[in-house]
Amino acid sequence: MRGEFISVEELKTKVARDESLVILDVRGSESYANSATRVKGAVHVNVRKLKCRLGFPPLKDVPKDREAVTYCACPSEESANSAAQILLSSGFKRVRVLKGGWQEWLKAKGPVEQRPRG
Repeated sequence: MRGEFISVEELKTKVARDESLVILDVRGSESYANSATRVKGAVHVNVRKLKCRLGFPPLKDVPKDREAVTYCACPSEESANSAAQILLSSGFKRVRVLKGGWQEWLKAKGPVEQRPRG
């Protein structure tokens, strides 16, 4: 079971339109800690804790039919694919992985926001 891919351009359009999306930043702790920003509107979750985190806000109240996008900074989206599989097996119906991940998002000048400190 694999999530479909979403292109950087398509996600940029959806973010610009302020569409109802769940964007999960599943970059490793070090990669996330070394970055001052994340994709606008994203929630950072450790992949190993994702299944558990789905039981708590803000993810607990997300409708299962809402589109979900996962991204990481791995060479071939390994973490994002793992997160997509967890979401699919947890009942989410529309899950996609950001093709090219964090690096492509930055290259394409996708909208970012400051990540919370601490």
